[in-house]
Amino acid sequence: MGLHEKALECFCIDLNHINNADDFKASYLYQKGLTLFYLNRYLEAIDQFDKSLSINIHQNGLSHNMKALSLMEIGDLDSALFFINQAINNNSQNSAIRFNKALEAFEQSIIYNPEQFQSFNQIGVLLFKQKKYEDALKYFQDGLHRKPQSSTFYGNLAITLTKILQYENALKYIENAITLEPNNHKLINQKGLLLAQMGRRKEAIKFFQQNISQYPDNPIYYINRGKIINQIFQDIFWRNTKKNKKLSTLIKMKMQQLTINLVLNQLIWNLINNKKSKISILCLSLIIILELHYLKQRNMMKQLQNSITHLNWMQLQFNLTQ
Repeated sequence: MGLHEKALECFCIDLNHINNADDFKASYLYQKGLTLFYLNRYLEAIDQFDKSLSINIHQNGLSHNMKALSLMEIGDLDSALFFINQAINNNSQNSAIRFNKALEAFEQSIIYNPEQFQSFNQIGVLLFKQKKYEDALKYFQDGLHRKPQSSTFYGNLAITLTKILQYENALKYIENAITLEPNNHKLINQKGLLLAQMGRRKEAIKFFQQNISQYPDNPIYYINRGKIINQIFQDIFWRNTKKNKKLSTLIKMKMQQLTINLVLNQLIWNLINNKKSKISILCLSLIIILELHYLKQRNMMKQLQNSITHLNWMQLQFNLTQ
């Protein structure tokens, strides 16, 4: 006897003798139907799923889903499609039901204990996930009033304010949060990204660089610093190449394949401080790097070596202009 046959023998409870336990009954019948499904006894499984649904129509969409799979196995594809849609709809309804129940529970806890600051945060998070940002702000602010030394409330206020484009206020809150928790990497990273979002990208790069020096083993600072440098590079480069259609076409063809390497990142970093005298060298270097990528893909090794020589020469010229 296999495991599923043994499992089926365990479903021997007479549910008629159990009162006021609809959730248990619905789950019990669903599990029995699931076991029958794995034994390829699809018609019997469908009967159990139907009984489960008759007790609790909001059985997380699971019974609808498994009934659909059972119907597919017996070839009733039209009915299967109908129950798949029912499963999708019920999952959506269940999300709303769970949200409302959670919201109600936290609100009740505030009524019983108005100083229960954790409940203010939980309600704020629930509302934030529903994109009700203005409502979420009120709960985070109320929570902060009750717990003024909480970096969590400051951080959540900053994230929420960012969503409604109140960047300056968001920055104040995130800085307050970092003051309370100066070694919190999540908050530090949040500030750097916020600075970049505000258009203060050089400041963001400097901020990430400072934290790289302090926390050299944290990869997220390297990654986000590189992303911002790449954004600056693209802005400068496109501004200086949009008049050159041939070059623009080349870049559009190759940019998706290009991985910016450490040499190019250094070129960009230096360029930030002195754009005008280095634009041409940057553009030429980028073209050579694009060419390297093209030649490497086509295994053209002799031409590849020549391009590497050209790139090394361009790096030398770049260094001489400093």
